[in-house]
Amino acid sequence: MTASARPLPRRARQHQTDAMTTNNFIDTEALSRSVPDPARVAMLTEAVQQGDPLAEAVIAELDALGAAARDKLAHALRHGLDAVDAPPPAIAAFVRALEQVPPGIDTALVAAGDRASISIPPFWHSIALALASLLPNYTNIRVAKVLANTGNLAYAAGRRLAETATWRIHATSPGGLARGQAGYIGTIQVRLLHARVRTAFLRRGWDVRADGVPINRADTLNTWLDFTVVPFSALQRLGIDLSADEEAALYRYWGYVGHLLGIDPDWCAQITSHKQGAAWREALLATQQIGLDDNVRAIQGALVDTVAERLAALMPNGPASVARELVFALARRVLGDAACDAMECEPSTLGGVVDMFVAQNAASRREYRESQQTWGRYLERNSEQYLQMAAHLQGPTTYQKSLADPPAAGTTPVTAA
Repeated sequence: MTASARPLPRRARQHQTDAMTTNNFIDTEALSRSVPDPARVAMLTEAVQQGDPLAEAVIAELDALGAAARDKLAHALRHGLDAVDAPPPAIAAFVRALEQVPPGIDTALVAAGDRASISIPPFWHSIALALASLLPNYTNIRVAKVLANTGNLAYAAGRRLAETATWRIHATSPGGLARGQAGYIGTIQVRLLHARVRTAFLRRGWDVRADGVPINRADTLNTWLDFTVVPFSALQRLGIDLSADEEAALYRYWGYVGHLLGIDPDWCAQITSHKQGAAWREALLATQQIGLDDNVRAIQGALVDTVAERLAALMPNGPASVARELVFALARRVLGDAACDAMECEPSTLGGVVDMFVAQNAASRREYRESQQTWGRYLERNSEQYLQMAAHLQGPTTYQKSLADPPAAGTTPVTAA
């Protein structure tokens, strides 16, 4: 375990009272059913009340020391801790933990990039991320509450989707997680952005006993699953599959991403397949406040509008209503009717259109896999398209701005990833 992930002793636990905190929103029955191990049940229950002490200490230090500390942090992320003269203590502890690569990480595999992610056509990866990962994730009332209090929801939905995609592209590109590269720095910036948002809400009197810590350890693991088992299970339903070797490599690669995000490496080491990921996902759902309220409906509606606008742009001669109905047809395919009905998704008559997409995707995938040469060219083309998408994003991301220029007092940045 790294220092950032190990459960803290009671006297040092962040954001907890001396008495055991009661998580009234946790479905303990469902959690115990999905996780037979009582120790893991206790671990997940505690995770809801835990933040990221190493990252939070960095935020406090940056706010106290200002531009000089930000420059030292930026230099450490680009060149390594040893290249920084007299780093402030919190920054030193944070970067030192980052640079301690957990046992079992395949550095050659990480250097080659996440080939499983690169093998997915950019359009379909965006659909899976939006409809399978983000849309149901917003039914977590705690998550929606955080997002609703960070600014304009319509803007936040589109921009957050674009920034999340940009981060994922950089984090999965060949060499992207090497020290100083965009994926490495961006992943750490996302982690520190989450720490800043968490700190801001706690200062405003966020009710930890009622809602858990905002963007807590369980939420971070859930986010990790939103880039592994969740979208890839959805893609399988859309005719885009992984081989057994590709699936295994996906989780080995994301084990290192998890380390940079501050996730306990022991947790990631226990998730090496979609089957294991789905089991952890089910357990984590029992730690969330799932439901519909005004915040949930607003942020989900903004996301649906964003995806519909992007689909409409691909169908310039079709009415906007068709694009919107297609969004719901795709959502129902990847999530199922029961989940979509629970989220009050609109019905759709375009399931047959989705059937054609699925058949086309499966046929294309078989064709590309016919030889190593055609598969290699396909991966190169996808990689180029992904990097073009990332370059298309206008202006700095929220996670970049949060460190370069801390938000003014009383404001909270929109979270990404």
